[in-house]
Amino acid sequence: MGEVYAARPSDGGPCVALKTLARASASHLYRFKREFRALCDVHHPNLIELLELYIVDGERPFFTMELIAGEPFVHWVRRGTPTGEHPPLERLLEAFRQLAAGLGVLHARNCIHRDLKPSNILVTRQGRVVLLDFGLVSELEDPDQGMTHSGNILGTPAYMAPEQARGGRADAAADLYAVGVILFECLTGHRPHVGNFLELLARKHEPLLPCPELDRVPEPLRDLCVELLAREPDERPDVEELSVRLDGLASEERRRVHVPGSPAELVGRARELAQLRALFNTTQGRARPVVVHVRGPSGQGKSELLRHFRGWLRGRGSLVLQGRCREHEAIPYKGVDEVIDGLSVYLHKLLPQEREALRPRGASTLAQAFPVLEDMWPSAQHPELSARELRAESRAELSALLAKLTHETDLVIQIDDFQWTDIDSIELLEAVLRSPPAGLTLILALRSDAGQPTIRERLEGSELLGRTDLDIELRPLSTSSAQRLTRLLAQQQHGRELDALTTERIALRSAGNPFFIIQLVQALSNVSAADSDLDAFIRTRLDLLPEGQRALLELIALAGGPLAGALALELCPEASTGAASQLQDSALIVRNEGRQGVWLETAHDRVREVTIAALSPERRAVLHHALGEGLLARHERTRDDGLLFRALDQFHASAAAPSCLEERLRLARYSCLAGERAMAQSSHALAETYFARAQALAAPFMDDARCGGEHYALCLAITFGWARVTDDPCVEDRLYDDLLAWTLTPADYENVAVERLFRLFFNSRNEQVVALGGAELQRLGLRLPEHVSSLAALWRFVRGARALSRLRDRPLVELQIVAEPRQRTLMSMLPPIYLSLANLRQGKRARWLIGRHARMIARRGRHEGFSFGIGLTSIGLAIVGRASASQELWAQMCEFAEGEDTLSMRDRAAINIFSLFFEPRDRSFKDCLRQVQPRFDRCCDLGLHGTAAQFVSIGSMLHFEAGTPLDEVPPRIRELETRARLEPHPDNERAVRGTHWLIDRLRTGSSDAPAPELDAFASAFFHDTIATRLVWLHVLYRDYAAAWPVAQAMSRDYERSLYGYWATTVFATAASVLLAERARSSSRQTRRRDLRALHRHRAVLERWTRFYRAESYAPMLTLVDAELASLGGRPGDALDLYMRASEGASEQQLQWLAGLASQRLATQAQRAGHKLFVDTALEQCLAHYRAWGAQDLAAAQLRAPLSC
Repeated sequence: MGEVYAARPSDGGPCVALKTLARASASHLYRFKREFRALCDVHHPNLIELLELYIVDGERPFFTMELIAGEPFVHWVRRGTPTGEHPPLERLLEAFRQLAAGLGVLHARNCIHRDLKPSNILVTRQGRVVLLDFGLVSELEDPDQGMTHSGNILGTPAYMAPEQARGGRADAAADLYAVGVILFECLTGHRPHVGNFLELLARKHEPLLPCPELDRVPEPLRDLCVELLAREPDERPDVEELSVRLDGLASEERRRVHVPGSPAELVGRARELAQLRALFNTTQGRARPVVVHVRGPSGQGKSELLRHFRGWLRGRGSLVLQGRCREHEAIPYKGVDEVIDGLSVYLHKLLPQEREALRPRGASTLAQAFPVLEDMWPSAQHPELSARELRAESRAELSALLAKLTHETDLVIQIDDFQWTDIDSIELLEAVLRSPPAGLTLILALRSDAGQPTIRERLEGSELLGRTDLDIELRPLSTSSAQRLTRLLAQQQHGRELDALTTERIALRSAGNPFFIIQLVQALSNVSAADSDLDAFIRTRLDLLPEGQRALLELIALAGGPLAGALALELCPEASTGAASQLQDSALIVRNEGRQGVWLETAHDRVREVTIAALSPERRAVLHHALGEGLLARHERTRDDGLLFRALDQFHASAAAPSCLEERLRLARYSCLAGERAMAQSSHALAETYFARAQALAAPFMDDARCGGEHYALCLAITFGWARVTDDPCVEDRLYDDLLAWTLTPADYENVAVERLFRLFFNSRNEQVVALGGAELQRLGLRLPEHVSSLAALWRFVRGARALSRLRDRPLVELQIVAEPRQRTLMSMLPPIYLSLANLRQGKRARWLIGRHARMIARRGRHEGFSFGIGLTSIGLAIVGRASASQELWAQMCEFAEGEDTLSMRDRAAINIFSLFFEPRDRSFKDCLRQVQPRFDRCCDLGLHGTAAQFVSIGSMLHFEAGTPLDEVPPRIRELETRARLEPHPDNERAVRGTHWLIDRLRTGSSDAPAPELDAFASAFFHDTIATRLVWLHVLYRDYAAAWPVAQAMSRDYERSLYGYWATTVFATAASVLLAERARSSSRQTRRRDLRALHRHRAVLERWTRFYRAESYAPMLTLVDAELASLGGRPGDALDLYMRASEGASEQQLQWLAGLASQRLATQAQRAGHKLFVDTALEQCLAHYRAWGAQDLAAAQLRAPLSC
């Protein structure tokens, strides 16, 4: 009858649904108006809200209503349910409860729907059920009896009640029949009757045929479904009875799935549960994640509260991924390991096309870090990543995957006992919050009285605890709640009511601790009145256990986490086969069944702690060792890394290191393997733990290994592995200093020395790179001079550049790989050394070394890192005016990289970065900006996250030159930051923060980000790049006094310190305007010096304009020429040049440059007394700045008078 569109009001309000009348007959118009008027004044969450009706002569009638984004009812309820099975009953019952509530409102108003079907019932992402399409709604007194005035039957045949299908009077019972059809379809996956209209009509009057799928449904729900499908209307339940029965079924389902030993009803925590529900309802659609903390001492019911909240969430259709940390469990990311396991289960249930739509860009990398995801998105490619790169990439990919999931459903992550988490889990969750999936709710339950000191200290400074939307502190139950819980448990566990005196005694003894109440009720007849605290009470219960049960409980407690039931019984022969069930009945352990068998675990941390505390040290050591051997044997059979980690933790806890050397060696090998496996899964903290243990175990063999003796390979792998994963600079220095003193093979020496230098370089420790690198070079026969003259540096560089230039007619692929280990090691060390020299502003020594490297490449061949030499030589050639030779050499390098699969990761990183320096020479700034994203993505795909992080900082600054509207820049930067969440170079982070500060300053005049501190930058490149931006900012604001000291801090040879980067031209332009202003009020001598400097800047711009893309740089050169004309007493020429500069910049959409040229034009016109010209130029300046989005900069032009 009608057509529905999504529409947005002209006043910019929220989108609405707009329904128009397709056919304008009288009967259709009547029903159209009745559809609106029947329920326009009804407001209920389970009915769509109708807004306004419009009927105007000559136009199609329409009305507006709430816009619902959801999926059809049956599809939502059965999502992920295999054919022939019923969906989760909690989910189904919650959906039908809401459907009944909405239908009840209709019937209470004496209205019937008459066209209930799944497509007319939508379920939103938040689980809200909404009835819509009231086109056939009528009042019960309506005389049309379910037919149109023309005699046509109303409704959808498959969902019509028998009386409605034959044209009889349709009342509320007809709606209930439709509910029965929908319930049948949800439970079985198909409708009760199929066929054409006549066949359906006939079958609706026959008894319901037996259905095997329905037989699997619990009997009360099956009976309800059959009653709703009754042929006679008066045999069907009404909507009130339906609601009551659904509530009863939901309560029964909750009791059916409750945790043994705990009550089905949540007692004494109604307020906290309501807080959680209210927060979840009010934070839907929030642009950032919601963080919730649930705190309280042991046994206060944190887990039980979260269990009930999870049930409520799942009933609404939310995806809940739950996990738990365990104190004595050591696995990578133990805080989120179970969460990832739950994610894998969810992904397995999706259809292949749905799972493929969620595929992360780096699926294989994510699977390396979390092997349980390995078979989700099979991939033949597994990029070779360093441990740090894998850790960064996996965090970024997990964040991206969670963000995709939040677009499909509400995602809730619950982690219990978070006080036992590890550093890697904290950093992973922090990364997720920094690149936030908007629809994520993170709930952390933790004890404030427990946890390792290092973890507590790390959490105190973490954003996980620093920001929260809800903080719930669970306190002891009130006396009345404690008594109610006691009565419920007694009825549940013993089937009898307790007398008032016993109930009161238990409530008082428990001090309101729910877990203590559970234990007291569990052992009503075995409890001594003297046990006044929970620990003493548990000890009493342990003393009453039979020997076999006590031994099994001790073993399970020491396991520190779920222990395979078969292994537990194997290691505890004195326990009978029924011991585990008896311990479970006593609420001391829990027994879980999974795909890999039965798993046993203590029912609560307090049971585990008390059980372990009661063990003698000797008994504890024996059990730890037995567990270690048992878990290790299982690891050997399954190659499960988790078993390896747990086994080694048991050996470590057993006592001191074994005295037998063979045993020490065996455990050292396993510990080294565990470190390597943890490093492969990007868990650095865990890897460091195992490498450190391995080194302690291998201590008797280390001295011999340092001299190249027995066990050299194992000891080297341990020490080098620890050095690569540690985040402690002191430990790293000690380990690398030790390694470099070893008698290493040439290949091992190359790996250790080069890795050491690059790690120091990427940590901005430039002085250490030069000192250590110089010493190692001298050891290899190359002396790095302390002082190099300009002439010597130039001569060495020119010789190297000429040697490389001779390769123009010879493909680089023909260069042989350096085979001699000593020479290869020496050449591989050079890049971090000369890059550090450049950062330390020792340009002459850097150029000298670059020249040596270039000549070695030409003579000896290529090696890992040779692209640094070619890239910097190409840049150097461009700086000295050899543009053609520079471009040819670099083009040859890029061509080689495209066809060479064996190129090292460091070389690929260098090529991607250096390309950013060359592209602006031939392309517009906007074209270059378009290359940032694909190159960035390529780096991420290759695992080059150090390079990707540099793309974030350099790319963010390129937005300024490209004239990107300022309000578009922050989201683009954040999009890059999301994927490049590595452990970036510190200067990268400072540069990005500086960019945010500049944008805020230009837009609003203030910023939450800190102002850039030039002295904080270790790299000359980043120092001079940010200094360029500051000079440029002050010149735009005409704050020349502030600009001058910053300009003075720049390197005199700034083109080299900026590596020929296009910011060179920006600084040359801004500095020229600054010098021109200074020259007007300076002494004659200062003026001459400033003019000479201004001409030097002009020469830089002239070279860029002549050799490279003139359209980009000509407006800058023209602006400088205008400044010289103004200073030279040629005002007419100056005005003409300023106008040309503004027009040229405007054509390139460089609003910042066009605005600056217009502002300088207004200043020149004011000096010349052209008032009308001043106003026009200033208006043009403001228009350019406003088009750029620099609102505060535009306002500043009006605040400060033009200088004369």
